[in-house]
Amino acid sequence: MKKQTTLILSLLAVICLLNPAFAQDPEQPLREDGVCLARILKSPGAVLVRESHELDRIVPVNGETIKSEILIVRRLLDPSTENEDCCAGLVFEIEEKHQIRRISLEGDEINAFLAALALLEKEGEKIMTSPKLTLPEELSHDMEVHFLTREGLMLGVFASGDSWKYAVKTSAVSDWSFLNKTAMKTLVENLKVAKQVIEALGPKDAGEAAVGQQEPAPADSGGLPETGEE
Repeated sequence: MKKQTTLILSLLAVICLLNPAFAQDPEQPLREDGVCLARILKSPGAVLVRESHELDRIVPVNGETIKSEILIVRRLLDPSTENEDCCAGLVFEIEEKHQIRRISLEGDEINAFLAALALLEKEGEKIMTSPKLTLPEELSHDMEVHFLTREGLMLGVFASGDSWKYAVKTSAVSDWSFLNKTAMKTLVENLKVAKQVIEALGPKDAGEAAVGQQEPAPADSGGLPETGEE
């Protein structure tokens, strides 16, 4: 599966870099403010070409499996020519009680997500063990770290004894789905793959390298503190 995904994404990167039709129209800056995908999907009267590429699924300890895919959408500015806009993002699909919820992350959010995980890797222990308010020892306290995306996906990090627990939720009223080491590794790998694809599809100064030439994904738990669960 991973070899097949790598091959597909490598081909996509090469095609998009070589084909001028994928270049961003300077008169229509869809990538402004990091909402390229959201904007192109809401284009009225547009001819949209959608393609999706499945990534490994994230299997939480509790709750439903989270499907992951790269979504690439092309808006044909003039179907009679090769003029088009192209945007991509990482989409998570979660089956809830009465609906299937889809949440997309665009390039700026993926970069922020990875930066948040890198911060936890470097400073997490200090953050989780340094409350601003010091209370008497007989009074307990809890420490949590949250990361929230525009469409409501939230990552939570919770202190649990000598280890941490990671969880995700799709809205403020949803239950937390806890992630073990394997699930966290899959999440990090999917974020990194999506980052590479978006950079390959973007303007030339955003990423000339082909997919597969970026920094390799961290081993095991994604370089994060251990969850205490396999």
